[in-house]
Amino acid sequence: MKLTLDNQTDVSIEILVNNEIIIVEPFKQTQVETDDKHITIKRKKNKAKHFHIHEFGLFNKYDSFNATYYDYLKTKVCLPTKQEKAHFEICAKPFSDNKYLKLRCFDIKGIDSEYCIYFYSNSKQRNKILGSVFLTLFLRYGLFSIIGFLGICAFLIDAENLTNSDSIFVAIMAIVFVGFGGFFLYNFIELSKVLRVISKE
Repeated sequence: MKLTLDNQTDVSIEILVNNEIIIVEPFKQTQVETDDKHITIKRKKNKAKHFHIHEFGLFNKYDSFNATYYDYLKTKVCLPTKQEKAHFEICAKPFSDNKYLKLRCFDIKGIDSEYCIYFYSNSKQRNKILGSVFLTLFLRYGLFSIIGFLGICAFLIDAENLTNSDSIFVAIMAIVFVGFGGFFLYNFIELSKVLRVISKE
């Protein structure tokens, strides 16, 4: 099959075809012949560090407790077997787009999404995403839930001497504990559902 691979994204991409990696720069195209049943597309590694927080290996962006991991997943595309040639326009589309996690994947115009499978680029990326999601939610919700729990425990140690004003404070701490804990669990479960559909290679 003769393939024309047209990179319509603003990032350099690596395409694995014929057991060879082909680099296609943004808004450029290349042609290749292959008998492979699939090709794999991923973002070319960029070693530049744009944010100091990169040093921790968790976040690409940090803004007011909204720590967001931003990256591209790897996409495996099953090729149509009955065609002699094909023109693939490679685009980027959101896979997850919220204030805790922004993931993009590569999409081929004209091919149904069922022919595309999304993978972590490597185990390091998977660990970074999981670590980023957990730590972001912990800083935003989990930490306050723990503070509420410790506040309740501090007063209940000496429960016999509680006054009415102390009881009000315990009630406030209980609301903080349950409220922020609930937000933490809800968002963690929702993000886990998103991550569960990503395949491990």
